[in-house]
Amino acid sequence: MSDEVRTLLIVDDEPFNLDILQEHLEDEGYAVVRAEDGQQALDIIYSREHDFTAILLDRMMPNMDGIEVLKELNSQKEFNKIPVIIQTAAASDSDIKEGIDAGAFYYLTKPFEPELMLSVVQSAVIDRQNMREAESNVSLISDLKENIVDITLAFKTISDAQKVAGSIASLFPDPDRVMLGLSELSINAIEHGNLGISYDDKSELLTNNSWYAEIESRLAQPEYKDKVATIRFQRLEDEMQVTLIDQGKGFDWSGFMEFSSDRVYSSHGRGIAMAGMVSFDKLEYRGIGNEVVCTIKLNGENDQSSTD
Repeated sequence: MSDEVRTLLIVDDEPFNLDILQEHLEDEGYAVVRAEDGQQALDIIYSREHDFTAILLDRMMPNMDGIEVLKELNSQKEFNKIPVIIQTAAASDSDIKEGIDAGAFYYLTKPFEPELMLSVVQSAVIDRQNMREAESNVSLISDLKENIVDITLAFKTISDAQKVAGSIASLFPDPDRVMLGLSELSINAIEHGNLGISYDDKSELLTNNSWYAEIESRLAQPEYKDKVATIRFQRLEDEMQVTLIDQGKGFDWSGFMEFSSDRVYSSHGRGIAMAGMVSFDKLEYRGIGNEVVCTIKLNGENDQSSTD
């Protein structure tokens, strides 16, 4: 991971909780900014004094609770890509859905285990960095967008996955909408597909802060070094399609198409569901699970189904 300063905003109406969070996070090298209520958090964010990598946000606060803050941020294009970790006591499925609908990508149960909290933060930081890398490449082929009707790009590394995601996203009418899904699915094609890193493997790697190192290690191994993934963009009469194919052994995708209560408090495992819910009108896995077709309708109709 980059050595750039990673600044986190922590928001809680209990100073003691802020003290605990700040101690653990600063011990891991994060810069920390504190807010004791929702309005103060928004004031700090809107001041633009800090470039926040992620936000840890308490759900239950007086005056303005975490969901209200989250909805406000999600309505602002400048700030809606900052990963938000909701801190909450054990929540019902409806509470979790409300948070996800408002834009939360992570949940953290209070009281939290420090190891899990740091793992969740690490995952949020990685996702933020991956999105920034993808966004930096959004204009690579955008000048030709009206001329491109069918294009296929190959990629082997996480860096290349970010480049192709940004490039292909630029061909869509709303690149920001598509960016999240393409970034998640392209990286999945490398780490889970070609490199064979399982869900449990990634959980352990995030806990040990060794995800990047393992990626680089596997890319150099004979078993994996020649594997490539492809991303194909097609402009059709009434829709745009992206097809991603990796050379992995596939997986059972059915349990990842929607948000699962089993994984909502985990450090990862929501990328496919987010892609289907936010980025595309339709998301369909094919065959053994190493091919996924993503569709955006151009006729104004929104197909909410995730698979045929």
